[in-house]
This record gives sequence, structure tokens and C-alpha cells, in this order.
Amino acid sequence: MIKKGDTVEEAGLTTPESLDLQKFLYDMKEKNLPYCTMEVSSSGLELNRVSAVEYDIAVVNNIARDHIDLHGSFENYFSAKKQLVANLQPGKIAILNVDCPQTRKLINFTNARVITYSVKGNDAMVQVSDMDLSTGKGYFKLNVTEPLPTLHNHRIQAQSMTIQLSVLGLHNVYNATSAAITGLVLNETPETIKQELLNFGGVERRFQLIYNQEYKIIDDHFANSGNISVTLETLRYMDYKNLKILYAIRGGRGTTVNSENAKAIVEWAEKLNLREIFVTSSVECVGKYDEVSESEQQVTFSILEEAGLKIHYFETLEKAIKEVITELSTGDVLLLAGCQGMDHGARIALHYIYNNLSTTEQAIRGREILAPLKNRVAGMVQ
Repeated sequence: MIKKGDTVEEAGLTTPESLDLQKFLYDMKEKNLPYCTMEVSSSGLELNRVSAVEYDIAVVNNIARDHIDLHGSFENYFSAKKQLVANLQPGKIAILNVDCPQTRKLINFTNARVITYSVKGNDAMVQVSDMDLSTGKGYFKLNVTEPLPTLHNHRIQAQSMTIQLSVLGLHNVYNATSAAITGLVLNETPETIKQELLNFGGVERRFQLIYNQEYKIIDDHFANSGNISVTLETLRYMDYKNLKILYAIRGGRGTTVNSENAKAIVEWAEKLNLREIFVTSSVECVGKYDEVSESEQQVTFSILEEAGLKIHYFETLEKAIKEVITELSTGDVLLLAGCQGMDHGARIALHYIYNNLSTTEQAIRGREILAPLKNRVAGMVQ
């Protein structure tokens, strides 16, 4: 989506084509908008969609193995990603998460002023402490441990602020930390930063809590092994009775990505006391570019089975969701996990819950149950 003041339009690509991007930026300038925030993808960098853009601030939260099909190797992918900070002019700002080993390396590839941050106690200019994710929603203290550089001559002095989020997930603690640092660099007050972060309602399909009554249902976009690890680590901090995971195999991405995704699930299975997993190919929901191949299914199954996980497999997403929901009890958490194959998951799950209520219960609870679908984009067109 491209938001220009009060207008919103579909982007089509994460990072628009170069001519489209320049038109969007021109329109923003004409509207006298002071800032533009954009997601710069590795493909956008490699295909020179942003080669004419000069950034004041670049934020890199993590670099995980993704889009290997496009770049050919992780080395090529890293080379594309590092362009974002390598092209920064002296005096500009690079904000880097040093908990990610690959992102830490970027310190050596930029002439910009670097601000480092850590959520896990690594040596950094900004650190997180007293983190509480027991409900899934982040609550933590952000500590500026030394004066920070800005785009101008003044410096941000050492300070602390307590931040409370309305969204779930360890990844949102990282996102909020980098956003808070960006706000400080842009001379926003701590009070404004704290309030805006509390007001943030989250991003669709990013550890999104879509049902929170007798049990919880969380919808998450399992894109790559890095995303999966952060998502499952969040669950480790949360309080719940039993965990159920419904995983949609990532079709059309090859065996490398799918084996890495399965290994990331296995890595956390024992830590989360996970003994079984529900798996689907979502055959009725995906287009031809996202269909799960036999080799992708086989590599996923072999890794999960070798780790001792019992697999409940369903070709269709609808059948899988109905089966896993029937096994939920009070206090449980269900994670709907997957990329394109799980886009329709929230719609199917919430309609299934709604349709199994009595007419009286539908009248009482129905609007609340279906509320997360009101402005939803993913999976709403079948």
C-alpha cells in the first residue's frame, strides 16, 4: 500500500518500480509531507528500483535467509541488502540490530553514523531491559546508554523510557525499538514516541491476534527461518495451556527454503513442548506460483518426522482448520503459520467459529468474532 496523506492506493510490489516510486515521492512532495517511510526489499535494491533515492535514515532489523530463489545464494542476497547502508552518505544515520549477526556485519560497510540496538543484552548504544511478553503484548524499558548521533549537530542524551505495546510478538519489540530510535533521531519527544507506539494496531498477518476468548488464535506470516524463530520464541515467553500449530508449507520456493523453515520449527519444538503439528498444502487457496510441489512436501515431512513430530496432514486449508479447532481447549493457543498458503486462514477460522454458534450466541458475540476481518486484505477474495 502507498499512503500519501489521506489517500491510499495499491502498490503491487513491496518496493515499487523506479518510475512509479519517483512519482509517489513527487506526489508526497507536492502535498508537503515532511517524511517518507518505505520498505526497501533486496530485489528492489538489486534491480535498481531505488538507485536514485538518497536516504537520511536506514534501519536494518534482521537479515535472514530469504529470496534465495531470486538471488541465487545467501551471499548474493546479503550483498544486495548491504547496499542500503553502503550507499548512505556521511552524516546520515544507520540504525542496526546487533542481535542479528548478519546485521551486525553492516557496521563495516557504511560511512554513515551508526546507532546499534539490542533486545537480548548484547553490547549496544540502545538496549532493552525488563521485557514482559507473558500476554504476548510487549512491555519493556528502552535504555539509551550513551549519547546518540542525529542528522544535525545536537546529540540525544542517555535516557530511559518505558514502552507498552498493543500488539503481540517479540518481533514487535524489535520493531518498536528501532521506531523509537528513529523518532528520537527525528527529534520527537519520548512522550510522543510512547503514545504512538501504544496506539499502533499492528500489521496484518504479523503475529496478529485474531481471536481471544476461550482460547487464542494467532495469525502469522512464516516467511523464512529467521521470522519463524522470532515468532516461536515469542510463544516461549507467553502463558498458555497447550500450543497447536497449523503450518502451511511455502509452495513455489523450492526445497532449500522449505527445509530451512522445517528445521526452524524443529529447533523450537522441544523448547515449546510440541509433539505434533498440523500441516497443509492449502491446495484450494494458492495460485499456480505458490502450489506446493511433491519435493517441497517431502522435504518438509522428512525433517519434521525425523525430529519425532507427529504430522496431521490435510491437502485443503479449510479441512485442516476445522480439524485443529475441534481439538482446542480453554487456555490453548493456535498458531496459523504460513505465507500465501495461510492468507485465507483467518477468514476460514473465524467464519467456522461463528457458524458453529447458536443464533443467540451469533447475535451476542458474532460482531466481535468477525471484527478482525473488517479491514482485512489477505485472503478475503476467494
